Amino acid sequence: MGLALLLPLLLVAAILLFRGRARQRVRSLSMGEIEARQLLGVGMTATPADILAAHRQRIAAVHPDRQTRDRGAQAARINAARDYLLAQLGQNH
Repeated sequence: MGLALLLPLLLVAAILLFRGRARQRVRSLSMGEIEARQLLGVGMTATPADILAAHRQRIAAVHPDRQTRDRGAQAARINAARDYLLAQLGQNH
């Protein structure tokens, strides 16, 4: 009887732990508009074309295929900045 009560509690605990870790991963990649604009080096009046051009320039410098040692994390943040700003403008890339 004790195991029958303990198993559902362990399952719920495991689900909550997984959800918490998933939220942390999303939070670590999320950014605001100011940070995204600074990362890409674009101003408040940047058009989608400006954002894409800045993205191409920045990503070329840190692309993981061209460099080693933690370039993947920088590339992910640059991609996230592009996605965030284009979404704010209602654009897809």
